[in-house]
Amino acid sequence: ALQQLRNQSDADELSTRYMIDSSDLRAKYQSLEGRDAPDQLTQHSKDLEDLRMKIGGEAKNDYTRKLYDSHTRGFLGREVYSAAQHAATQNKRYNTKVVEDREVDVHNEVAHRPGDPQTIKAAETTLRDVYRQRAALKGWDLDVEQAEYSKGLSKLLYTQITQMAKNNPEAADHMLKEHEINLYGDDFTKAKAIVDDHMRIQGTQILANKIVQPPQDGKFE
Repeated sequence: ALQQLRNQSDADELSTRYMIDSSDLRAKYQSLEGRDAPDQLTQHSKDLEDLRMKIGGEAKNDYTRKLYDSHTRGFLGREVYSAAQHAATQNKRYNTKVVEDREVDVHNEVAHRPGDPQTIKAAETTLRDVYRQRAALKGWDLDVEQAEYSKGLSKLLYTQITQMAKNNPEAADHMLKEHEINLYGDDFTKAKAIVDDHMRIQGTQILANKIVQPPQDGKFE
């Protein structure tokens, strides 16, 4: 009976050591962000098991080792499950950021070449793919996906029109009127304000040039 009690105490001591030592592995893994977390999940699980086997190898007899295994097996399972949840969360955040960055890149391309038809066509194709990925991440059905994609197209039109207004306000004004129904929320109102400002600037410049430009005979009236 005394030996059995000693075996139980030894197994408890080894189990406590495993739980304490494994906390360092847990803290290190839980600090991983983005794709690093899912990429290193398998290695983290292996490190937890290797540590368990190493400490268990210090058991003085088979009975103590069996008690230790019984105590730590469930703990290991919970640790791996917690790590898997962390990996899934970080993987979703990483994928979400990738999708968001792609959308930003699309707007940047359009902003640099708002009058290039090929750029616009490529941007719309990429944006369609972006919203498919976003729908998969967020669990949208087809109706929600289409509605959100339409809002995304509205934002893309806003970028194209407002950037075009800087160098060609007349073309931007024409596009604004042509796509009024495709601009959602306050996209139309904000775009119109910007286009109108550039139209006024251009009109003022034209009037100023006509005022200060001398007549053909070289004499000012």
